[in-house]
Amino acid sequence: MTALLAAAVYFSLVVTLKIFVRDAGWAASDANEAHFPIINYFLSHEFNADYPNLVAMFPGMHVYFAAVGKLFGISHLAYNGATAFLIQTSWGLMFLYAVYRLLTAVCLDRVQVVIAALMAFSSSYTLFSWLWPTTELGAMTCFAVMLVVLVTKSGYSSQQRSLFSLATIVAVLIRQNNATLSAAMLLSDPAIAGKRSSARNILADGLLLLAVAASRKIVWDEVCKGPLAQLVEQLTLNPVTFAGEIDRPRDQMVPPRPRKRENHRS
Repeated sequence: MTALLAAAVYFSLVVTLKIFVRDAGWAASDANEAHFPIINYFLSHEFNADYPNLVAMFPGMHVYFAAVGKLFGISHLAYNGATAFLIQTSWGLMFLYAVYRLLTAVCLDRVQVVIAALMAFSSSYTLFSWLWPTTELGAMTCFAVMLVVLVTKSGYSSQQRSLFSLATIVAVLIRQNNATLSAAMLLSDPAIAGKRSSARNILADGLLLLAVAASRKIVWDEVCKGPLAQLVEQLTLNPVTFAGEIDRPRDQMVPPRPRKRENHRS
């Protein structure tokens, strides 16, 4: 009951802030400048790889928002509008449910529930991302779902593994740095512990490996071989000079003048 009350209080706080606060915090500028230009591009164009890539991550959140918008005939979404808030609330409600499941699974009394709820709800990453949609809330929701699966006391069934794999894939599509979270389930595989593992479990875990491999490959192509390579090339061709230095080619450097000898009288 305490865990449910904590989730209800947090939801009331989110709605109250949305009504009385228009723009505040890092998420408002982040959503306006980086995320919603991509979302509105997808709303006015077909889904393609030529979108304005303003973020170093997969456009999973942006495709989701645009798909919901097209489903209801919306041609443009404002980052601080009610429609975008309602779409993001679908992630928020899943996040609250996952936190509720975690609190009821690991907490033994009301004091522990209150402390754990404060820890779960105190971050601005979830609160601000809910009010002004960014990728943080969706990523935290997937992470919470994965934790719900991991805190199960019994052995992991193929259904649990599939849910964990699905949450990992969605998390990777939202923020690809979440791919490393898959190691938690892979390391708990009975096959690694020297026990037999069913084919369904191996198939479910294989989805995790696929998500990890795909995310690492795209990160390498889009970041390491793209902007990072261009930055290294620019630094190589245009060396940085410090204040007071004169950037001259080596063949035009003026040799230092020899110092005159001074005759000292004895």
